[in-house]
Amino acid sequence: MIRIYLCEDSLPGILTAVSTAYEERRGHANNKIQVREEGLTAELFSEYQDVETDPEKAEKVYRAIYEKIGADALGMVESVALSHEEGKGELIYRFLILGFANGPAVTAYVKDLNVYQMLKVNRRISNESHHWVEFLRFQVYDRLLPERKSNDLLPVLLGGDQSNEILIARIGPKEKVLPRVMPHFADRFHGATFLIYDETHDMLGIYRPGLQWVLYEQISGVFPEIPELFSRKNETERQMEDLWKVFFEATDIKERENLKVQRNLLPLWHRKYMTEFN
Repeated sequence: MIRIYLCEDSLPGILTAVSTAYEERRGHANNKIQVREEGLTAELFSEYQDVETDPEKAEKVYRAIYEKIGADALGMVESVALSHEEGKGELIYRFLILGFANGPAVTAYVKDLNVYQMLKVNRRISNESHHWVEFLRFQVYDRLLPERKSNDLLPVLLGGDQSNEILIARIGPKEKVLPRVMPHFADRFHGATFLIYDETHDMLGIYRPGLQWVLYEQISGVFPEIPELFSRKNETERQMEDLWKVFFEATDIKERENLKVQRNLLPLWHRKYMTEFN
């Protein structure tokens, strides 16, 4: 009888299921891990066990991956957990079984189908993260939100510094790359308050000078004012946008235009989030 562990679609959720599978000592051949959100298609000769996310268990597995398999393997696990890859829970589980048995060398086992797939998904996530780091466009907005008492986002958005302006950007990634994009901009713009809104996954990243950046999920339900921010550009921002578009058009050489190369380097679906194409 195969036991299928159903877990939350998150890194802590998957790692909790991995921990549970190891603790129960049924033999890895008799276990599977499946993310709940992938939907349930009942398998013959299988039993299902719901696993609630346990931060302590997840943290122990997280540390064990770093100490026994290495930082590269941990980065791969984190990337795949963020992805939309079908069967990612089982993929991570099989990769970790091999990793705990073989150590850091496992990342070079490209002939193993699980390792190959982990590397493939990791590359996809990495490429999209780099695209958004390169093509993300911040705009300046006046900080004019009405006061609210019902949630904890207000102090983060409105309190603290003296400026009434914040930087805001919208992205629409295919994968959940916001956790990989935020550290780059927190380092680059460490003296500014900024928000990055992932409208595909309804996630909001917030950074304020001197504080650690934070992520909020399902943000539109608790903070519906976020979309309003995008209509509150100040006059200086509007002028800078116009100047940037003029510069972009003036530097374009029509005779050397190569649409195929442009689309390879800058996919069309990125362009609606870029000032120069709007």
